[in-house]
Amino acid sequence: MRFGLLGALTVHDPAGRELPLGAPKNRALLAVLLLRANHAVSLDTVKSALWGDHPPASATASVHNHVTRLRRALGDEGAARLRADQRGYRIEADEQEVDALVFTGLVRAADAARRRGDWAAVGRRSRAALALWRGDPLTGVQLAEHAAAQVEPELEQWRQSRLQVLEWRLEAELRDGEHGALVAELTALAAEHPLREGFHRQLMLALHRSGRQAEALAVFQQLRKRLVTELGVEPGVDARAAHREILAPPEDDPAPAPGPGAPAQLPRDILDFTGRSDQLDRLSALLAPTEPPGPGVLRVAAVSGPGGIGKTTLAVRAAHRIADGFPDGQLYVDLRGVHHSPADPGEVLAGFLRELGTPEHDIPATEEARAARYRSLLADLRVLVVLDNARDTAQVAPLLPGSAGCAALVTARRRLPGLAGAVHLDLSTLGDRDAHELFAAIAGPERAAAEPEATAEVVRHCAGLPLALRIAAARLAGRPSWQVATLADRLADHSRRLDELRVEDLAVRASFLMSYAQLRAPDSPDGPGPARAFRLLGLAPGVDIGLRAAAALLGQPLDRTEQVLEHLVDVSLLDSTGPDRYRLHDLLRDFAAERAEAEEGADAGRDAVGRIVRWYLDSLVEADAVIFPTLRRPERLPEDPGYRPHGFAGVPDALHWCDAERVNLVGATEAAARHGFHHIAWRIPGHGWSYLTHRSHLQDWLTTSTAGLAAARSAGDSAAESLMLTIRGRGLRPGRGVAPGAGELQGGAGDPAGRRRRGRPDGHHQQPRHPDADPETERGGQGVLPAGAGTRRLPGHPEPREDGAHQPRRRRTGTRPLPRGAALPRRIGAAQRGTRRARGQLRDLHLPRRHPPADGQPRAGGARAQVRHRQRRHHRRPVHRGRRPRLPDHRPARARAAGRGLGRLRRGPRRGRPAHRIPGRHGGRRPGRGRSGPAVGTAPCHRPALTTGRA
Repeated sequence: MRFGLLGALTVHDPAGRELPLGAPKNRALLAVLLLRANHAVSLDTVKSALWGDHPPASATASVHNHVTRLRRALGDEGAARLRADQRGYRIEADEQEVDALVFTGLVRAADAARRRGDWAAVGRRSRAALALWRGDPLTGVQLAEHAAAQVEPELEQWRQSRLQVLEWRLEAELRDGEHGALVAELTALAAEHPLREGFHRQLMLALHRSGRQAEALAVFQQLRKRLVTELGVEPGVDARAAHREILAPPEDDPAPAPGPGAPAQLPRDILDFTGRSDQLDRLSALLAPTEPPGPGVLRVAAVSGPGGIGKTTLAVRAAHRIADGFPDGQLYVDLRGVHHSPADPGEVLAGFLRELGTPEHDIPATEEARAARYRSLLADLRVLVVLDNARDTAQVAPLLPGSAGCAALVTARRRLPGLAGAVHLDLSTLGDRDAHELFAAIAGPERAAAEPEATAEVVRHCAGLPLALRIAAARLAGRPSWQVATLADRLADHSRRLDELRVEDLAVRASFLMSYAQLRAPDSPDGPGPARAFRLLGLAPGVDIGLRAAAALLGQPLDRTEQVLEHLVDVSLLDSTGPDRYRLHDLLRDFAAERAEAEEGADAGRDAVGRIVRWYLDSLVEADAVIFPTLRRPERLPEDPGYRPHGFAGVPDALHWCDAERVNLVGATEAAARHGFHHIAWRIPGHGWSYLTHRSHLQDWLTTSTAGLAAARSAGDSAAESLMLTIRGRGLRPGRGVAPGAGELQGGAGDPAGRRRRGRPDGHHQQPRHPDADPETERGGQGVLPAGAGTRRLPGHPEPREDGAHQPRRRRTGTRPLPRGAALPRRIGAAQRGTRRARGQLRDLHLPRRHPPADGQPRAGGARAQVRHRQRRHHRRPVHRGRRPRLPDHRPARARAAGRGLGRLRRGPRRGRPAHRIPGRHGGRRPGRGRSGPAVGTAPCHRPALTTGRA
């Protein structure tokens, strides 16, 4: 097995599969044991690490339970390593199985080689030690405050050892003559560690040996000024020796060096650049130089987007394409905008001035003076300036040229609205075709073509993010024995997807962490800050979220919620898909959920989920009451004081909301059931089944009813279970095309005898749709009805022919379009009046109340079936004393009239006029469906009465 401490806490089994560790306390327990691997850790130490100085009374039992869960998570082999004795708990691990122990051994070996002067061995061992680091040690492990303070010195020792090994590796490469290649890396390290003299000394030597003596001397002067000002000391012996080496005259007198040429600082172009052709053409056309140069407006393009979206790659490709139009050079700088120490504009200006030939002693001291000198030098030149990874407008503004002959290309993770005159280009994810091409170009076209389905699965898991695609393809390219399906299976798990998207120093999580670190501000008294809002958005069900739903999730007013969400949009951590609607990228959603699990307590996360699923339920109840005002519904929950009513203007408004939130309603049902909100999980399908059936979203109907049924059973609510079984049975009847799970109502709970009834599983008859019906041409009305609702198979009507003629009249084989035009309200009104008369006549007949069989299943048929049954019973009355008995007065006629009235309702309005709104269409029920809602009343022996009310 392998245990990882240098980064996120990980455990891999002997086969190389990462094991899920479960709850945060399991991870904390394993971290404490691994920090003292092969040594016993006392029970008190474990309690202190998990709960601090005041553990609960049940801490001992909880520790035993956590140990049991940890053994289960580690598998058979890992469980055998975790032992208990009188002194506490101990985990056994070999030195080569823990990356921190391997790192310590490599550091000792590199130090020994350095003392011998074997710098080649120093370089090999240093690179091997640095390759073990995946991030900050024990990332995501939540230890109690006291325990975290105790382990922090050991973690800091590892960090300092890493810096020392990094310094040895750079020294080895300097001795190999790789001066120019190390300048960029050493510049960043010197800025990141301003008081570490080793990096400054190496930067001085790299610049000096690359022929950049003035810059090397400037590095020494900056180091000396900082040490004297902040610490009151002079640079050390090594730094002063490097300074003397720079000032020493050369051994011979070479010829005078030529003057500075045109700067060419662009990074190398990427060969496998894929897609973005439209954006590339737009940038090239915008930044192309004009002929002849003269007074005008500086051309500036600002490319923004989240981390890993490909901003730098696009900017470098565009810069190389138009570089020939700027013969006086190209300037490039990484401004490190998301780093904790971004580049100082004054220092960048000093570097640009040196590159343009300004002597060191002529560089002005202040930032304003340097910016003025910089613009003066570029006034008559054609120079392309690429400012990569900018923090904000204030950092970029001093670095822009002032003449129209130059051009500037800026990239940033956040949009820069304050950059006056700039053309903004927001990058989104790659399309499926471009993403597939990029993956195949890196992983190999043959491997991608050999497994097209697995390749499509990997591309889908990467969600169009170029960085994720590059990492996934690079991992596959470096493992010839892997199949594409192997990588697809590893990426399928959301909990470990970000762990898999990592190779060498590239990691999707690291890129996201840089953007997330910019949000780490304490929550204000007005509500949660952007960081907490981002974390909670990872817990929201569905694929996107509206402003009202986000307000419920955060528990904040609408104006405060909108302010926080718009800030997340500005920093490219959230997409705005429309007015008051937002969406998280799939990988960002995984990262946000991971941060929520690590930083939010379990109770806080569950409360947030409870608020949003309750909001979805209340909103659905409100919309359902507008669309279907006459239908019976489950009893409503008490009013939620945090719910903000929509106040739907009418049926179209409510339908529009249902269409926009349909996928989220399905996710809310599953999330409510998963987090234990069973009373909400079964009520969402209880109120949403009418909308889903009228829109023909049968798979969503089945999904929500299945989750609601499981929730009702988990809650032990027999009334809710009966309602869910009825709803589920309606979705599984023949002719609906939803076959999975039909056995639950046939031969299972729905039919103990295993007999399939004629027609629908709930006992009602249903005629199938015409097999040749075209869903696109069957849409009736003004888009209110679903596809397939415009024509229905009704008894006694012929099927239409392709030539427009009608076939001979046959029973139960024809199709009949719904009525069109202004006559529809009259038809519906007539049907409703006939229904009322029929119901009154049925009451006069004194028909007995229907009751389901003893097994609790609803009896086939409705009121019309009872009428026919009464008619048959009168006609089949046995003959007494040799003569036929006399029928009661008025009853046969009234029964036949009632049957005709209900039959008129079942057949629906006449042809030629579509239904314009759902509530008025046949009194809220669909033709040929019997009752418009599920049977909520059952026999007393089956369940208690279900209180219903209008939604």
